[in-house]
Amino acid sequence: MEKEPELDSFKKTKYWKYMISKIDEIDRERISFNTEFLALLNNSTDEMALVLKCHLIIEHYIDQYITVAFPSIIDIEKMNLRFATKIEMINNPNTSFGFYYKSLKQFNKLRNKFAHNLEYKIKNQDIEEMIHIMNAWNDAGGDTRTEGAELVKQYSMWFCSSLYSTMNIIKKESKELGVSGYIKWMKKMITEEILT
Repeated sequence: MEKEPELDSFKKTKYWKYMISKIDEIDRERISFNTEFLALLNNSTDEMALVLKCHLIIEHYIDQYITVAFPSIIDIEKMNLRFATKIEMINNPNTSFGFYYKSLKQFNKLRNKFAHNLEYKIKNQDIEEMIHIMNAWNDAGGDTRTEGAELVKQYSMWFCSSLYSTMNIIKKESKELGVSGYIKWMKKMITEEILT
């Protein structure tokens, strides 16, 4: 005897009969749900997409930095580290990343707000540390201050470029020693007088 297809068996259940008797109501609920789903999917502000993309890009460069800064780490992927753990790993007051520590923690909290509320909107209090850092750099360079999503994007580029520059210096000046060699190199560069 052939086994009945699962759908055919399902159609013989009491639950199927119940659903068929409520088809108009179920269809209205489905249409309402689809409208809500599409509104979330097509959210025109794109703040969520920007924050999630920037968070992923920042994590990508943090991963690259960790492998350069800690040469004994062979495969960071296998370590299965959380973002918060990676922030702790790169936090060092003897590097520029000590300067970014609070803002990175704040960025992670912002990302989590979007993860738990798909309609969340960026507020200034969510990005205070990023504002503080970017205002300092923008003011020093005579650039226009940014805010909201634009500031998040600018901060992300700024932080990632700092990671990239530091990685390049480590590769050139202290490849085998990683971040500890970089710190020694930096101290030497800062304390030595320029001879002309």
